[in-house]
This record gives sequence, C-alpha cells and structure tokens, in this order.
Amino acid sequence: MTIEGTLARIPPSSGSHFAQQSAYGFQGDGMIPEEVVHNMEHGAVVLWYQPGDAELADKVYELVQAVGDQCVVAGSYADQSFEVTATVWGRVLPQATYDEPALREFIDQYRGTEGPEAGLCAR
Repeated sequence: MTIEGTLARIPPSSGSHFAQQSAYGFQGDGMIPEEVVHNMEHGAVVLWYQPGDAELADKVYELVQAVGDQCVVAGSYADQSFEVTATVWGRVLPQATYDEPALREFIDQYRGTEGPEAGLCAR
C-alpha cells in the first residue's frame, strides 16, 4: 500500500505482544501497540487515530460510546500514515479522513470474530 509514492505506515494488526492487554474502551493518548495487539488476539477491534486533533479524538470517543466499549480499544497513534485506522487480527481499514459509517460497519462485522483466541472477547 502506498500513499502518494511513499510506503504507507499502518498500525499492527497481529504479531508479538505483551502478556498484559490494554483496558477496553477509549484510551486517549498513547496506546501501546504490544498491549492492544493482545486485545486483537482475543477478538477486539482497535481504533487508532492521529494525536493532536481534539475534534477527531472527540469523534472517536463518541463512536466508542455509541457502539459500546466491549471488545473495542481506541486511542492515539502517531506512527501511521492515516487519520484513523481500524484493525482486528489480520485485517485493517485505513482512512485518510474519518468515515464513521465505514468504521461502524467494520466494528459490526469483525468485533469478537477475528484472532486466534477470539472466543475470549464476548460481545
């Protein structure tokens, strides 16, 4: 995947992770990728957004409140090429601009279904 001739940076959607997972829900600034990868292993959807934009953070927060924080983690992540990226184990939805309907569809389709231990994340 490229963005205007450069290799796109996306958050992880699987791989090595810490034994400790992140708390579910809106985390705000500074998610730790190795923690939320553990959440994804259990079937969680992770919403990563660019830091420094209070309006964007509010939109992501409101989305998490609307869909419920069960099996959803959201927080900022600067090391990506996109405004918002949704991930589950092995799948990614990068967004150049926030698209709530697409994010809701991704959450509805994949929450609790993907990952080697997806059964641990009950909806």
